[in-house]
Formats: sequence, structure tokens, C-alpha cells
Amino acid sequence: MNPVDMEPATMIPITYEMCSQGSAEDFRYFTGLTIGQFLVVYQLIGGDEVCNQLKYNLNGTTPVRKNAFKISLKSRLFLVLLKMRRDLSLRDIGKIMGISKSQAGAIFFTWIRLLAVSFKELESDLAVSAKKQNRLKPPCFKPYRNLRMIVDCAEFVIEKSDNMQQLGNTYSNYKHRNTCKVLFGVSCYGGVSYVSGGYEGRITDQEIVMQSGFLDILEEGDAIMADRGFLLEEEMAQKGVKLIKPPNMTRKSKNRKSKKEFTAREEVATKSVAAVRIYVEHVIGKVRNFQILDNKVELLSLPILPDMIFVASCLHNFTKCYIGKKPLADATEQSKD
Repeated sequence: MNPVDMEPATMIPITYEMCSQGSAEDFRYFTGLTIGQFLVVYQLIGGDEVCNQLKYNLNGTTPVRKNAFKISLKSRLFLVLLKMRRDLSLRDIGKIMGISKSQAGAIFFTWIRLLAVSFKELESDLAVSAKKQNRLKPPCFKPYRNLRMIVDCAEFVIEKSDNMQQLGNTYSNYKHRNTCKVLFGVSCYGGVSYVSGGYEGRITDQEIVMQSGFLDILEEGDAIMADRGFLLEEEMAQKGVKLIKPPNMTRKSKNRKSKKEFTAREEVATKSVAAVRIYVEHVIGKVRNFQILDNKVELLSLPILPDMIFVASCLHNFTKCYIGKKPLADATEQSKD
């Protein structure tokens, strides 16, 4: 029998206290964190002192304090991570934790905002300088001097809106669906260094870079790696930042017929950049392991979607990241061009 179908009187509520005493593997499966990491996050957002002061809005009524709920403060954080990681419905979460659907929703929306605000205080520390990264840079990144971040945009599918203007603005020509678009920056260590706000799917990558304030965190002498679609050489040059991208095809002429193809040097350069740039794709994939972001996001959750993406990205930084040890052959030559 499915636990959510059981009668409330016969069901033992699932709480943090229960799960923390069980399998460590199961705890990580449901939350994305180890128990130790969970406790670090709890203290990072203020622990009992801050969490005791939170107020919750139930169905638009006057905000109520913690005494309105039956579950502990740590169980509320567990509820948020469970929703993020496994994307159970609020009704299911309420059933298995012994609270109502409206209480589960109030806890989720309140604590997501708390997590986002708390992690925002560390935002400047996430954007590690190129100088600090140069000291112990993984070998595969060493050919790229002063590389600070690898950047790429990701799109998260959202429900269609009844508002025609919003429907058009969120339609992505690339995904052919309605999306929220976010710019990610990943360090040479595989951690998330930068996450922009959420933008309607119709926006271009270049517009996000210009509007998000990303350029403001860069310093003269930095290098940024991106896909060839990032047409921002001039803007980067004005900041004294080098933009590393795969080369475009060279146009050649043969028998008066024009065609495009890579030269041998361009092929090496393309493979060199691709071997490093793939890590931003890996990180975005890890963020999508929080299934609430990999599934279609409900319109009800749209106002907090940027917060959910930012929180999931910061939680990813608690995990171990694999970075390849060997640079691609001839990458050093390409990086000097």
C-alpha cells in the first residue's frame, strides 16, 4: 500500500528525527545532503534562534508563528529539501509528515526564501578570484591562465500562462517551450560561482549577461570561457576581460565554390575548449538533480523559481565535484593565441 493512501490514524509521520536515525544513503537520496551537511545548512541559516522567529502565511490569513505546526524546525528544513529533491506534491508531503497541505505549502515557501536570503550573504565569496584559483588549479584548467569562470545559460520549463504577454515572453525559440532562463558561472573547481536571476525564456544569452550585473563582478585580467554563441567580445574587452570561445569556421574557396570548414589548428582549439567547457554542463545537470527544477514548474511556484534555482546551486557546492586531471593535448598552445 502506498503510504500516502493510508489512513492518518494508522500512519507514523516521517520527520527529520526519524530519517536521521535511519540509512545515511536514504537520507541523502531524499535530501541531496548527508546528515552532517544538513546540520551545517541549518546552522548557516541561523539555527534555532532565527528559525524560531519565522512567520507563516496560511491561505492568505494573518501570519502565524511556529506553534501552528506539529513538526520540529529541523523537520521543516527536511520538508523543503524533500520537496526540492524528489518533487513530491504538497499534499503527499503533508500526508507523510502529518500536517495539512496548506501548512506544507506555507513551510516550503517561507523556508525557500530564508535559504535564498542566507545564501545570498555568501554570494561574493562564491565568485572566487582568478588569482586564488591559479594557486591550486586542477591540471586540466592550467593551460587557461586567469580563467575565472565557465559560463552558460540554462532553461527551466514552466507551465503555460493564461496571460498572453507572459506566454509570448516566456516562449523559448531554442527549447520550443515556455521557460525561465538563468546564467550560470562555474569555477575551475566545479563549484557554482555565479547564478543570475530568472529571465523570461525569450531573452538572449547576451541580454542576460548585460542585464544581470554579471560584468560587474569581473576584474581586469580575468578570463571567461563560453560557447561560441556568446557574442560579447567587445563588452569583455572594455572590462579588460579575455573571452575564451571555440573558434568559428574559416571560409575557404575551392574551384570558385565557397565553403566553411575547420583548419587543423581550429579543430585542436575547439576540442581543447570543449574538454574544459563540459564541466559547466555537468554542474547544471547536478542542479537539475533537484527534480523540482527538472520537471515542469507550476505557475504557483514561478515567483520563487529563481530562489529555488539559487538554493539548489548553493546546495550543489556541498557535494564533491570530479574534475579531470589531464589537459587535452595542445591545449597550452591554443590558450596562448
